[in-house]
Amino acid sequence: QELFAVVPDYLEPVMWAFCISNFFMCAASIRMALLYRSNNVASRNAFIGVAGSSLFSAYFLVWAGPFAPEQMIAPLASQIGFGILCAWNMILILDTMIRASDLIDDRRDKRSQEENTSYGLEYFRYIFSAAWPLPVIVSTGYINAVLYDHGWLVSVFDQVLQKEDFGLGASVFYNNVGGSMAASYAAFFITLRDKMLISKRAEWIGIVAFSIPILIWTIDVSARIFPYVLGIVQLDQ
Repeated sequence: QELFAVVPDYLEPVMWAFCISNFFMCAASIRMALLYRSNNVASRNAFIGVAGSSLFSAYFLVWAGPFAPEQMIAPLASQIGFGILCAWNMILILDTMIRASDLIDDRRDKRSQEENTSYGLEYFRYIFSAAWPLPVIVSTGYINAVLYDHGWLVSVFDQVLQKEDFGLGASVFYNNVGGSMAASYAAFFITLRDKMLISKRAEWIGIVAFSIPILIWTIDVSARIFPYVLGIVQLDQ
């Protein structure tokens, strides 16, 4: 437990390498969506939305972590950064939810009906996988850029570590690494399925294997932070 209570200093270059590679990977994904999925608006926007979700996790990884640059965590810079990424994700995730039927029709196997599950089940799968990050992203941006600021979040991390002996700051740090990877792997498995390299079942197993553990972890992290947000637990002065 002590090993994961704080983020060690030697992870700073690893964090920057991860975020830089994440940025280029998302840029490439957006480019491919615009070039090769231009004929299907629902599919194109879904892939751009997934890239936005991955970028948000990478951004919050740095912003909430111990290595955040001062310029990044300033109030105005925080509001701009969270504002852009929250708007990006809100627009494109809602678009995916609205266009879910078009997305499902485009991705159903026209050659073998055996690969297709019921339409209702596929609708639930796509809506759930697209929608669950939305309240997390919007609430994270609102709490940290509007209601409070970086200093408040660090104070919460410090108090939880001192009183509960739990490294909440480290947990948020690693959770965002996982969240960014889960979004990227979802796009990866969907692409493999589009190329008919894996079955639909393998596609969903791959997506669920990464997204469900991160969802559970995110719920745990949120449950530790929200008592402070709601004022149920007060920060020590």
